[in-house]
Amino acid sequence: MEEFLMKAGAYLEQAEVIQITDEQAAAILWPQMDADLPASSDAKDILRELQKLKQKEIDLEPHAIYLSDYYRMKKIPRGFRIKNVPTNGRNNPEVCRKWIGVLNKCSLDLMLVVIEEVGRELKITKYKISDFELKNTA
Repeated sequence: MEEFLMKAGAYLEQAEVIQITDEQAAAILWPQMDADLPASSDAKDILRELQKLKQKEIDLEPHAIYLSDYYRMKKIPRGFRIKNVPTNGRNNPEVCRKWIGVLNKCSLDLMLVVIEEVGRELKITKYKISDFELKNTA
């Protein structure tokens, strides 16, 4: 290291300066300028689009997991509970029990429809993410 510093002139009393001409500088510099780059303004759009797709994936997956867990436990989340009373037989406990059973079955079936749709959307979103990343990698 010491030998390198001696050869480089690090121990001289005055710093050695080299002169680079404008022609040499022009040959060294990249010909494009920042304003010429097409990706400079598009990079934000690309990032925004990727974030949007990733956020959709993040939102969909837990939704499907939670609904699947509710379905396995045969519990109905608040948004899927159908609140309806029979017109005839509302004073008969047996009719009310059957009525609620039918509504619960309907709610559980609707949950399956939503879980299936979320799964479909999730597959499409994951495909879009992988396709997007493939197209936009440098």
